[in-house]
Order: sequence, then C-alpha cells, then structure tokens
Amino acid sequence: MGRKDTMTNEKGIDGTLYLIKVKGNLDPKWADWFDGLVLTSPSDGETLLSGKIADQAALHGILNKINRLGLLLILVAQLDDPYIGNYCPICGQYKEPAEEP
Repeated sequence: MGRKDTMTNEKGIDGTLYLIKVKGNLDPKWADWFDGLVLTSPSDGETLLSGKIADQAALHGILNKINRLGLLLILVAQLDDPYIGNYCPICGQYKEPAEEP
C-alpha cells in the first residue's frame, strides 16, 4: 500500500505531487479542465500546474490536454517528501511545513 502525502489539490485527490511547467499564460479558470491542478502564471510567460495526480494514466491525460492546446511542455517533475513543507527550487515557492506525527 502506498504512502499518503499531506498535500492535496482542490479536489482532494490522493496521489503523487507533480509540478508541470508550460510556455504561455493560462488563466486559473482552466484548473477544472486540468483535473483541479493549481495554475499559477509568474510574469515570465510560463504557467505552472501543480498538485496531486492520481496515477500514471491521469498524468498522461493531463499531458495530452497540454498537447491538444498546442502548449510547449517545459518541465514535468515529481516532487517527493523533501519538498513538502519546504522551499521548492523548481517552482521557487515556500510551502507550509508538514506536521510531524
């Protein structure tokens, strides 16, 4: 049985935490179409999609949507426990510390 992470996206999906970076600015209203991932657009003309993705099939579905929109895929990163509750060098953001058991 897999471990349960402490971070979830809007829809509360258990799974693996991913960060996906694409070229272009997507409005956050696209979040539902991207299965509830959090969309942020720094001022550099790129969009970060982040959150839990249930499994490999769901990841491929997200990547297919990115492809159908004609967006340039820059990065797909699976984030593990060292980034939860800490600074993430990939997205440049601080996360709330995870509570110790």
